[in-house]
Amino acid sequence: MAGNTVLAAWEQHEWEYCLQSYRDIIYDITMRKRKVRRFATSPSVTQSPRKVQTTLRLPRQLYERAKLFVDGGGQGSVNDLMVNALTAYVRALERKTIDDSFRPMATDKQYLREARGLAEQFAASDAETIEIGERDLIGA
Repeated sequence: MAGNTVLAAWEQHEWEYCLQSYRDIIYDITMRKRKVRRFATSPSVTQSPRKVQTTLRLPRQLYERAKLFVDGGGQGSVNDLMVNALTAYVRALERKTIDDSFRPMATDKQYLREARGLAEQFAASDAETIEIGERDLIGA
């Protein structure tokens, strides 16, 4: 009975690892194939497509907290800090959108059956790979 528990835990771990790897692969492919949409605008904007000048209104407390990081040497300027923060936030939103699109797979019985079948087919190969990796780590 304990063997079944260990096997079930291992299968759950393998399933979670496969799902995370699959998400990473899909994210990479999606980002590579993503087309940037460009809209027809005035000539002055199209001459400088890399950066856009804009005004941002921030609550004073937020600005002062951001300025502390800049003054402490954490960023080159408040603008750099805002660009980096907004970039990270947009990436997180994109990643969440992708993750949300795969969430139904966790309850799709047919998909789960197929995934378990594939995991079983490659179990011996996976075990061999782990064994080889462990041998390499200990230098055997």
